[in-house]
Amino acid sequence: MISKIFHDYELCEYDLTSKPLFKNIRLSDNIYKSLKFKYSIAKSLNFKKYLEFRFTNNYSPVAFLDATPSSKYLSFNLSNEVSNDSLSSSISKYLKKYKFENLSNQNYYKYLKNQNYDLVHIECGKYDSKFYELLFESLKCTDWILVSNYYEDTEFFNELKH
Repeated sequence: MISKIFHDYELCEYDLTSKPLFKNIRLSDNIYKSLKFKYSIAKSLNFKKYLEFRFTNNYSPVAFLDATPSSKYLSFNLSNEVSNDSLSSSISKYLKKYKFENLSNQNYYKYLKNQNYDLVHIECGKYDSKFYELLFESLKCTDWILVSNYYEDTEFFNELKH
């Protein structure tokens, strides 16, 4: 299955900036590759139900849901950062056409208990002690966990090295 994902990634032409709402957005090469990879994962495995925990402002739901438009996507923003930039606004508008729920103000543990998800996505961003707790709890409700990070966050990777 992993080889299929990588094969699909090599053939994938997904580009968020090709969509009219995102035409003026400039993505770093790392973010572009990350979105392309997430799109390839979703397309290859055809997931129907996602649960996401994020510590960053996030493009990921767009890539996953573009690949599997009839899927359900639950997202918790665990960051203390609030973004009011035009990109966040564009993402919010774009996601309205999908079954996307932002559950940031709710108790995420109830969504981990006695639930099954095709994929749990943990978007690391800034290091947070909740990361390990979420990772271990997520093992109980899915067969697939994707831990991702935009490579600009060296603080997180320095923590992993120790």
